[in-house]
Amino acid sequence: MESLSLTQMENLSIEPSKFSPQVDFDGDTGSLEIKGASFMEHPLEFYDPILAWLDQFAKVPHPKSTLKVHLSYFNSGSSGIIFDIFQLLEEKAAMSPVSIEWHVDPNDEEMLAEGEEFKECFEKLDFNIIQN
Repeated sequence: MESLSLTQMENLSIEPSKFSPQVDFDGDTGSLEIKGASFMEHPLEFYDPILAWLDQFAKVPHPKSTLKVHLSYFNSGSSGIIFDIFQLLEEKAAMSPVSIEWHVDPNDEEMLAEGEEFKECFEKLDFNIIQN
């Protein structure tokens, strides 16, 4: 991945597959979204460019950034990388406000519990669990 300017970031868009989520990150507005399921065999291969993008994004000030997460399922390998994503966004929160919207079906107790666990780990993020 080429070096990104700290004043303007390219957007990141990844189409979903059977095993990986859709990713739409807007570097200008700070609007980020992950949607779908994440249970690939080698999650780091999928998430490595996302983590690299977020590492650069964490260094760029925005009035506010929001990550909307709509995951129907993720495996343990993906869970660790989602944690890493939140860590990068928490670093950004030291510079400018960052919100997480964890969208979950109210009947999905497992995803609700996962959201609660992430929320407890990242107190510097404005972490909202949205049941819809």
